[in-house]
Amino acid sequence: GRTDATVKNFMPYFQRQLATTFLRRISKELDAQGKPALQLLQSKLQIPPVALLHEGVLTQYNGDTCKWKKSYFILLGNCTLEWFDSKEAQGKDNKPRGSTSLSGYLLVTSLSKYTRLINSLCQGLVDYPHWDQDPLNEPPEEFLLFLYHPFRKSFCFCTNSVESQHTWKSMFRDGIRYCSTVLHRQDSFEVEAFLEAVRFYRQEKGSYGAGDFFLGTEPEILSNVLMEDLLPVLQSQISPNLKGSESRKKQSWCQFLEEVYTLVLSQVSNEFLNFQRENEKLHLQLEKKIRPDLDQMLTLKDQISRKLQVVVQSPAESCCRQGIEPHLDCVMEELIHPISLGFDMVHSLFTDKIDEIIRNVQSLPITNLQEEVLSLGKMPWKPGLMERCYKKANLYKNSLQGLKERFGFHGVACLILEAQNLMQQLMQNSIHTFQKLSEQHLSLATNHSQITQTLKKIKDRVLKKLDYDSSSIQKQFAQEWLVQIFLPFLLKNLEPICKLKLSKYENYVFADFSGIINVENIYEEMVLAVLQEAVSKALKEASTQKRYNFYSDSFSCGLDNVDNL
Repeated sequence: GRTDATVKNFMPYFQRQLATTFLRRISKELDAQGKPALQLLQSKLQIPPVALLHEGVLTQYNGDTCKWKKSYFILLGNCTLEWFDSKEAQGKDNKPRGSTSLSGYLLVTSLSKYTRLINSLCQGLVDYPHWDQDPLNEPPEEFLLFLYHPFRKSFCFCTNSVESQHTWKSMFRDGIRYCSTVLHRQDSFEVEAFLEAVRFYRQEKGSYGAGDFFLGTEPEILSNVLMEDLLPVLQSQISPNLKGSESRKKQSWCQFLEEVYTLVLSQVSNEFLNFQRENEKLHLQLEKKIRPDLDQMLTLKDQISRKLQVVVQSPAESCCRQGIEPHLDCVMEELIHPISLGFDMVHSLFTDKIDEIIRNVQSLPITNLQEEVLSLGKMPWKPGLMERCYKKANLYKNSLQGLKERFGFHGVACLILEAQNLMQQLMQNSIHTFQKLSEQHLSLATNHSQITQTLKKIKDRVLKKLDYDSSSIQKQFAQEWLVQIFLPFLLKNLEPICKLKLSKYENYVFADFSGIINVENIYEEMVLAVLQEAVSKALKEASTQKRYNFYSDSFSCGLDNVDNL
């Protein structure tokens, strides 16, 4: 019943944001200014180039029997984890004994940290003095891995070597990143509308900033929002009735939450699928309704904005000036440093690999060289290799910790995964550009000496583009996350001053446009504009400082003819 009610309550927010976001997208088509142009060719590959990422034996802890048992695990190209009784069972095309998406999981290698996570989830079930008790029987190996999810099945593994542990760790982390950020890699107005709708839906209940709720597919995100509301109810109704030892209570509670979440996710998925079937029809309706009256709608929005300005502008600027601007430079530095280190590592890995190919030119026939260049495409999808870049983003865990207390920001996990995605995309684009330039120019080389010189020139050209794109993406990343960090804080502080005054402006919206133009959206756009002005000013000042190593926009002019080797 609660699931059904949540979906029904949420859908009007989603429909409203679909219309609002579609109007915004169309209006941006008229705006010549957009994101700064990147120099590298953009790779469109969004899925791993292989069907099977990794496989092998892992020893898994069974909570029901309190025993460790070996099973055969495979990580598919879509980052679904499946397990079988043995490799032979998997080889006979049997159905897996179980499977799970890695979306929303947390990977830990410390038993004490895993125990703290479980105990936090089971808060109130057991007495505090026993919380640090070891939840597992003696593991047969010392190399442990834990996959923790508050509402899905958690996994306790051990491997037989540090090498195996490291490999699985890299694979799991990559799978978690890939599954958790599936929406973030899509540039569609539907995804943008959905994420905004979740934010508005939670704001109505007093929860500003979605943070790490924005991980996973649409049904998973909506299920997480529902479980946030449902968890206190379940704790009060169910936990007092759990029987047995403390460990048994914890196990029963985790299993119960897993079964509840499975039901909730299934129901939300079905409801969302039904809505998506209507989406195409809604899209066409929006096209027919918005495009012919676009000028009128934008004029009306502008008129309402001017009326709202009297109520919103001064308090928003005051709150931003006093509560946010003094912190912008410090937070911006913390945002840029780790991603800059990660991009430097992308530069280094790319350079090393191309130099290796150049060194091997003398011993490679031209057909083998072409294969070598083609095989570069697998590099961004090798977790063991890219881990050297990705781990730089983990610096955010400590450097941004204070934002939770000061500004109520709970999106560090999401920010880390987004930074890692950008590192992978930068590597993909660099390799894609190198491949295209090689395809274009290597055919003109007739001997090994010419091939070597051509490859060196291509490498230099790609590195110049890479460095420019690295600078542009860092600035864009800092700008977007400064907004995500501070906008919820700004809106929350303005709520008692401005929010209650919005209703009287609803009368200015024409009846024909009421499903598309919304006063609350106009209000937030005005608040956002105030924040973006402060952020842009801070970024402009940062661009003059050598420590950030930002290129000026005019630098791109020098790269216009960069492909003329």
